Amino acid sequence: MKKIIVAATHPGGARVLEPVIKKLKKELGAEVKVFSYLFSADIFQKTSLDFYAVSNKRPLAESVREILEKETPDLILVGTGVQTEKVKLLLEQEMTCQARGKGIKTVAVLDMWGSYKERFSGIFPPESFKFLPDKITLIDKKSREDMLGIGFPRGILEVTGSPYFEELSLLAASSRIKNMREEARQKLDVDASNFLILFASQPIKAQFGDTLGFDENDVLEEFLRESSRLRIPDMKIVVKLHPRQADDAHANLLKNHSGEFLVIKNFDNLGMVAASDMVVGAFSTLLVEAACLGRPAFSLQPGLKTADLLLTNFLGVTIPVYKKGELAEMVENFANNPERKNTSVFLSGQAGSADRIIGLIRRLI
Repeated sequence: MKKIIVAATHPGGARVLEPVIKKLKKELGAEVKVFSYLFSADIFQKTSLDFYAVSNKRPLAESVREILEKETPDLILVGTGVQTEKVKLLLEQEMTCQARGKGIKTVAVLDMWGSYKERFSGIFPPESFKFLPDKITLIDKKSREDMLGIGFPRGILEVTGSPYFEELSLLAASSRIKNMREEARQKLDVDASNFLILFASQPIKAQFGDTLGFDENDVLEEFLRESSRLRIPDMKIVVKLHPRQADDAHANLLKNHSGEFLVIKNFDNLGMVAASDMVVGAFSTLLVEAACLGRPAFSLQPGLKTADLLLTNFLGVTIPVYKKGELAEMVENFANNPERKNTSVFLSGQAGSADRIIGLIRRLI
């Protein structure tokens, strides 16, 4: 029996790997061991997957060395992420490096567009492409073109689609979505008649500094200003904090604003999206999740001075807003012409994603 190790540090990595893990066990008959680190544990726990939590109280290199010596896997399947001041080394990065030295095949699954080079490079200290695996699975052809353009080796890139987006498309077409909406609204104390707007915050400044032309507070402030102009009856607003944000991340900003806002952090993403009627954020994964579940999703990036990081804005799946003072009008325009054809085209390309990754793994082992 083949043995496969799965590893992730961030929630996005855990979510995109979860459908593949289930198929690995069922279709390959492989022994699969899942390892979480820091932020991914909650996701694996919610999906009822057995996993082992790697401690952050000891050097990561030691923990990974022990895991590989004990498990002797045939292949390692990992998520991806970017190093930050607080997390200067990811579990999947250390796994990839040590696996290379032992001749163990590695496959990384992208959960989102952007920051391609940063995901596979050292930042603390700098070292380009230090963490390249044997294969990287991609969401679409556009991500492949972009990665080739910045120096990724052609032979390691495989366009498979995203297993997570595939799962979302199946969920959107099922009866479960209605039940999720009702349950989430009940927990939030939101009536069925309320028009619920979800604002998805994220720690922009910690990763990008001032390079984008805005940070998370700028985005929220512009949203609050524009939401006061919306002529929507029975409107309610929920501000959803990112797992890596402090509980009081926007306390001062919200305190100085009129209006009633519910701030949440530890709430199921999909339940929250299902409960909502519209989602607004900068370039959070929640925007793509919302679009996949049939919710209008507005990517608010006021004063953007670099390339847009959210590819779905170019695909017409999410709706970009780059200038201050435009969100309210764009929301009303969308309400009068809610065309969703581009989302359907995008999701059709994600069908079969998990199976294609299983096929790739089968060839490697």
